[in-house]
Amino acid sequence: MMNLRILSVTVLLPFSFLWGEEQVLRKTPVPNRFLRQGEVLLLRNGDQVEVRIDLHTKHLKKIQQKIQESEKVNWPDSPDSLLYIQNLNQTCKDAIATGKGKVSFVIKWILNPDGSGRVSLITETDIIDLGTLSQWYVKRNMVLILADNFDVTEAEALQWIQEARAFKEHP
Repeated sequence: MMNLRILSVTVLLPFSFLWGEEQVLRKTPVPNRFLRQGEVLLLRNGDQVEVRIDLHTKHLKKIQQKIQESEKVNWPDSPDSLLYIQNLNQTCKDAIATGKGKVSFVIKWILNPDGSGRVSLITETDIIDLGTLSQWYVKRNMVLILADNFDVTEAEALQWIQEARAFKEHP
């Protein structure tokens, strides 16, 4: 089973651009341009809107702790948050155990055209899709991530998501 996961990540993931229509709408370094450990992106992928946290860091444990603290504050009794944190903890633990030096770790927050949402956690050896989560939970976290990392208001971040959902590339 593990070999199949590794095969899908190492062989299929690099070619995913062939069937996607990924358009980066905004991006910013994490945590900033001087201490860059990755980036946050707002993008469209076909009809989906995505906020992606793309990390390459030696400090994944600290980032994991920051995410946990934020989830506890924003979602104290949420089953979606509990599922996310449980999977985040296990995936980070596995990534740290298998990584050498800087660890690559991606978190994708995805809104589908029908309004449903999901989260995927991606490492060099694994892809964990948490399945369908509540639209409110996914969209709200997307807003909070954008507002925090781009240093804009939540209203501005929400507007960016709405514009991304309505965005159509002109030929």
